[in-house]
Amino acid sequence: MSSSISLGTCYAGVSSTTRKRRLKPMIIGGGTGGQGGEGNRQGGDGGRGYATQIPIGILELKTDWQVGGGTGGGGGKSSSGSGGNGGDGLAPTFAQSFMEELKITEIPGSALDISQFCSEYQLSSKIENLLTDAGYETGSGLFCASKQTLLEDKFNKGQIAEVERALIQFNQRAGQV
Repeated sequence: MSSSISLGTCYAGVSSTTRKRRLKPMIIGGGTGGQGGEGNRQGGDGGRGYATQIPIGILELKTDWQVGGGTGGGGGKSSSGSGGNGGDGLAPTFAQSFMEELKITEIPGSALDISQFCSEYQLSSKIENLLTDAGYETGSGLFCASKQTLLEDKFNKGQIAEVERALIQFNQRAGQV
């Protein structure tokens, strides 16, 4: 049985009707890193403040966007030496899913699990392990991923190119390109 997944699926249930309406302002902030620990001679460094990763296609929503980065944690105090360094605050990133990048409107609904997908599209066992470790269960699910998410999941650029190649072949076999 064949089914398909629409682009809206990648946006956590945001329907096409909702994407066309004018919405209230969207305010998205990043995380705050933890405070560095206190020390006698040297205070601990503050934690990293992570930022939001936003799928670029969601910017179609008719709204005003206020997107902030992460805030690094404060450096720890020292009673007799140097205080710790403040943590880094990271900037937000805008990611484009493979579905958007390849200009696909529907994901082929073939339910190949990751092992089958990797075998059929000649992806290495190392890539298969990375995909499994990152929680991907089907080849179709990869269309909602982005190069940025794969980088964060410890893929290198060559491995990402191989995944993209496999997705293009998968889509071509489904007659969509």
